[in-house]
Amino acid sequence: MGNEMIDISVCVIEVLTPLHVGNGVALQRNYDFYTDGSRTYICTYAEIMGWLRAHRECINEFTDPHGNPQNVLRDIPRKRIYNEVCYSQVIREFIRDGNGRVYIPGSSIKGAMRTAIGVSRMKKAARPSLNDEELPEKFKNLFNNTFGSDPNHNDMRVLLVSDVYFPDHALGLYETRVLNMSDPIGATCTWKQVRNNPMRIYAECLKPGARSMGKIKISTFLYKNERAVSELKFHDKVENMMSICRKLNTHSLKLLQAENDYLERLQNPNLPKYKKTISNLLSLASEFASREACDKAILRIAWGSGWKAMTGDFLTEEELERVRRIMEQRRMRLGRHGFPFPKTRKIVFEHNEPFYPTGWVLLRLLKPEEVEKYAKTSITVKQEPEHEQTVKVPIADIQQAKVQFQKLDEITSNTKDIPAFVRDISRKPILVELYAAGYETVRIPCSGVNPNSRQLGETIIVEITDFDKQKKKVKAVRFVRPLESGA
Repeated sequence: MGNEMIDISVCVIEVLTPLHVGNGVALQRNYDFYTDGSRTYICTYAEIMGWLRAHRECINEFTDPHGNPQNVLRDIPRKRIYNEVCYSQVIREFIRDGNGRVYIPGSSIKGAMRTAIGVSRMKKAARPSLNDEELPEKFKNLFNNTFGSDPNHNDMRVLLVSDVYFPDHALGLYETRVLNMSDPIGATCTWKQVRNNPMRIYAECLKPGARSMGKIKISTFLYKNERAVSELKFHDKVENMMSICRKLNTHSLKLLQAENDYLERLQNPNLPKYKKTISNLLSLASEFASREACDKAILRIAWGSGWKAMTGDFLTEEELERVRRIMEQRRMRLGRHGFPFPKTRKIVFEHNEPFYPTGWVLLRLLKPEEVEKYAKTSITVKQEPEHEQTVKVPIADIQQAKVQFQKLDEITSNTKDIPAFVRDISRKPILVELYAAGYETVRIPCSGVNPNSRQLGETIIVEITDFDKQKKKVKAVRFVRPLESGA
């Protein structure tokens, strides 16, 4: 199949609100992570097993019911460190590929596109009678059949979305709570409780502002090949990415307008920061949806996106109420009787205030000249033979780094001019990762530098200020010079 049969769009995915895609693992306090009053430290299963294999004297401490496994975790050098204290017993872990790289599955993005396309097509579909007792099944089949009667005849097969990879430092730890409607008109709400305390859900999330590149392909072969056209008989066409962006924006505008209307009715609790975030997202969706040709789209994906975002919200209020009554007769209730459905929403907290909805992202299509320019701002840095991590580092720095130094096999108290990558500039002292064996993903405090003068991923030269001679590990360093200053 030639390239003329595939339309390829390169895009940038930018995270607008904290986004979590889970891998199904709930990390357990004291066995997978611990806190020290100001931070949370996560040790991976592989690191824990490797440490216990090399230090068998720690096995009893880790497995004994009367032992303290946290002491073992503290000694493991490689950790994921977050400047957020987890007050829960579990943390939802973010999905990674087989090489440990953070990514958004292409299927999550494609699912949001499918929903928006389906909602658009449902506007033209003939609706079943409200008196039909099989109404839930009729609507389900009607929605699915807008794409095709079976997987072979499903025209979404022409749409291929790549996974989108992010560096480790794009992740943060966020607290989420569940807001629960407490009256039928939604004027008052309460935070869901567990044993008379707010239910706190902690999850690794991509931070707002995180960006990465992906590819979207539309295979036009099945639209152009005579045999495919005659046998598949697609009802409709996935035309192009501009068309998909228009449908995404229309659907997102409806979701955000409904949320904004709900907040206008809400009298308690007061949610000023959350309302502001919704208002900003609504303005963005309104701007994009008003354009006839738009190369940008706002969409909601993954955990916490809710029933309406995932199903498409294509039912009218009358249709939804009728479906709910039928389901109640079957003892398969959709939500609480007499209340709107859905009546809960997950809200992400920041600085102990309700701040964000989950999972909103911006998709921007790149022009050919932009693709090359954007690609030059990042490079894949091999940090271990079996792991690759995409880090935003100026190419000139990396090329110079290759000339000036190699990864250090060992660091002693006398080691001078240690290369390091800047990993956190949100605090003082900043945190760096030493370019040496045994320090991968370990964040070391680095003094003597203004956080505003450095960039994430930048390579610098540091010197040791605090060295644990017993463990033979660096505990703190001081900034010496940027890499480009030379020796």
